[in-house]
Amino acid sequence: MKARVPFFAALPIVVTALAACASHRGSAGSLAAAPAPNRDGRYAFDERPPGTPRTLEGTFTVMGDTVLIDATPGPCRYYAFTTSGGPITYQCADVRYSFDRRDPVMKATYSYTATEPRSKVVCVRYTIGPNGEQQCAESRTELEDHSVTHSGTLRAHRVDASSTSPPTP
Repeated sequence: MKARVPFFAALPIVVTALAACASHRGSAGSLAAAPAPNRDGRYAFDERPPGTPRTLEGTFTVMGDTVLIDATPGPCRYYAFTTSGGPITYQCADVRYSFDRRDPVMKATYSYTATEPRSKVVCVRYTIGPNGEQQCAESRTELEDHSVTHSGTLRAHRVDASSTSPPTP
């Protein structure tokens, strides 16, 4: 026969364990995220997305929990569908810039969609082969437009008077 321990007898042990865990919150072994270092200031970026002739350039200013951007192409508008706790997002012409709320300098990104031509081989004349199946007898290459999304991380550097060195992670 198994011995049963009444709930009331185990309660002091459970309470002691919970209290011990609570007292270690924020200690070195805690999983709580440390706040990002102060990134307040003005930053510049000059991005050339790989494989495109395009240049994205501009500046953004970080002030506490606020980010303001001035970019080319512009004009820039705050993206109204930004979610609470999500990134701070701006739409500058056809480019979307997003800034992480905890680390807006090191975790700033861009994204845009461009139409790019791709070649496609098209059959212009068919014949019937010896086995009775249709075969391409003559073809040509045509260009077809495709939408391609380009995205990446902004590599910004501080430009205000307090420092000219890039931010450290």
